[in-house]
Amino acid sequence: MAGVVAGGVMAAVSTKTGGGERPAQSSVEIPLGGEGPNCIGGLCLENLPESIKYAEVGAYLGVLREALREDPRPETANMCHTMAHEIGRRAIKDGSTVQELLNLDDGGCLYGYQHGVLEGWSLRSGLADLVRGIPEACRAYDAGGTLGGLGAGEMGYAKGSCAHGLGHAIALQNIGSVEEAVSYCEGAGMGQIGGCAGGVFMAYSSENPSQGGEAAELRLQKEEVLGLCPRLAGEYQAECWSKLWLLGSRVGIGALEVAAICPPSGAENCGRGVGEGLFYENRLEAREALQKCPKSVADQCAYGVAWAAANVWVGEGNSREEYQSICAEISGIDPVVCRQNEEAALAGAVR
Repeated sequence: MAGVVAGGVMAAVSTKTGGGERPAQSSVEIPLGGEGPNCIGGLCLENLPESIKYAEVGAYLGVLREALREDPRPETANMCHTMAHEIGRRAIKDGSTVQELLNLDDGGCLYGYQHGVLEGWSLRSGLADLVRGIPEACRAYDAGGTLGGLGAGEMGYAKGSCAHGLGHAIALQNIGSVEEAVSYCEGAGMGQIGGCAGGVFMAYSSENPSQGGEAAELRLQKEEVLGLCPRLAGEYQAECWSKLWLLGSRVGIGALEVAAICPPSGAENCGRGVGEGLFYENRLEAREALQKCPKSVADQCAYGVAWAAANVWVGEGNSREEYQSICAEISGIDPVVCRQNEEAALAGAVR
């Protein structure tokens, strides 16, 4: 149970972990009352403790759930994601294992807590320890698993999100090139390599050290980015083409320039990435983005625009049930495939 009390939140929960059942958490009091752009539900980034104890995690996540329930605006959802990231990063400093902490994941705040745990694990360990642990890191989301608040239908997506978080964790290590960093995703296993690779590519596209770590300080070269995808294979290459617009944005490569090099064998992934890129380049205006989709990847580009529009909608904390599909407005495409793309995005945004 959890309830707000003067000066804090009290929580009492019992959580099963891979090592047995943890004792019921005692009452946990969290100081609240902060206000400002870096605060949510009375919690503020600047006042978070450097280390959060295992027994306190449930109470902290409970504050976020309640805050988002009371104020479901996009601004609150974004702050929820940021705060959850930080809670995860700081929780693992207390010495708990990745599996123990991920068993507390409730899927809230766009899986910010999940990604924060994985990033904090990376910052706590060296590259060798990280690589050894990658195959086991996301086992909490295997079929049949039970997590705090996640239903059976969410487990598959949650595992894909976890693989994406592993990519973020890898990128936080001091690894030189994108190509070398993404190779460590092999440990994630077949079916999850692409998600992990996407996390690496997203981190390397960021100039924000808190997201990309050492990667944020690298000076990527335009020629390196344009030549990356053909050097990769399998799931790595498929994900590379879909994220090339994002990597390219860091070195001045626009979505249309990416479209010009989309190969026939990778047109589906590349074209959808182009559509996603055009959506962001055109200030989140789907109609403007659709008008700029090149003929070479027209259908795939349209699907990418639809995916991006739905992804932003749910990423801002809006209800998936209230989303207005744009597929009926797009001529010459398969509306079923278009809706499948929107539904995939509405299942939960990944950052």
